[in-house]
Amino acid sequence: MIFLDIQMEGMGGIEAAKTIRQSNADRVIIFITGIKEHVFEAFDVSASHYLLKPIAEQKFMEVLDRAIEEAGKRKGQKERQIFIRTKNQGYTLKRNSILYIENRGKKVEIHTTDMEDIVETYAGMEELVIWGQWTLRSRAECSSCQ
Repeated sequence: MIFLDIQMEGMGGIEAAKTIRQSNADRVIIFITGIKEHVFEAFDVSASHYLLKPIAEQKFMEVLDRAIEEAGKRKGQKERQIFIRTKNQGYTLKRNSILYIENRGKKVEIHTTDMEDIVETYAGMEELVIWGQWTLRSRAECSSCQ
């Protein structure tokens, strides 16, 4: 979460927000300023809010609470996922929901916290490691599923 003013020494707030967006599109940006003329420019850089000074404490706390919630949602959307195709259907699994993976000959069994059933697919452990970007201690076990 980043708080910016419109008038800052060196680089203006809108320019700073544009620079931030180039490297980190997910960051929650809130402008706090005494200048109301730049409100539409702030939304062009996807600012979450534009507060005019002086700010009532209650209003600031409301905006802060919403920003914290939004930052949490954005972080949640970035959770790493892996897509597994089985014989009958495909599954999108959150990497952090995988408890363990068993190698069973030509197929693997994926045990998760989200599903009662075990996901079985015809793939080698090496393929799952590549798909999920995990590290492998041996051919039969996954050392880091998160």
